[in-house]
Amino acid sequence: MLLLDSAYGRGTSSLAPLFKAANNLQRSIDDQQHKFRRIEEQIARARQEFGVFRDRQAKVRRTESERTQAAFKELRDRLRRQIAWAQRANRQEERLAGWRSQEAVVLDRLGRLARTDELIVVGPWAGEVGFELLYWIPFVRWATSKFGLDPSRLVVVSRGGTKPWYDQLAEHYIDLFDFLTLDEFRSVVQAAPKQRSVHGL
Repeated sequence: MLLLDSAYGRGTSSLAPLFKAANNLQRSIDDQQHKFRRIEEQIARARQEFGVFRDRQAKVRRTESERTQAAFKELRDRLRRQIAWAQRANRQEERLAGWRSQEAVVLDRLGRLARTDELIVVGPWAGEVGFELLYWIPFVRWATSKFGLDPSRLVVVSRGGTKPWYDQLAEHYIDLFDFLTLDEFRSVVQAAPKQRSVHGL
């Protein structure tokens, strides 16, 4: 007795190509999924590498920016120093020009005095004793030598018994303390501590 219909064999044999096609399709799907996973892995690695590259690029940009800023700061500092140096040099040149102008005035005045036969008042010196010894007396000595001034024409006006300092330079000496008290002298000096112009004294 047959448990199955005879037509069953014929039916199953006609399904064999379908099973084969289904197996092939499954293998194709598995291959595609495997390829897709590999592509996903490649994409993940590419993203990771891109992230590393991006971080490196950002680091390089930061480093270059820092170097550029440092170079700019150094250049700016150098420029400021050069400007400050130029300004100092300009001020120094202005001072030198002022000194040359004053020197020309002094030389002209001394030359005009030397060409007369009048007495020349040297002073009054009312400044510090140290400056009188270091600067004023050497200047008087230089002027008398350069312009050939006769000591008999010079009348030195100083204070405090400094006559011996001028013995070789001038025949005449006047002491301010013969005309002023010490307090009067101090008040006059305090009113005009720098002897840069002619005053009532």
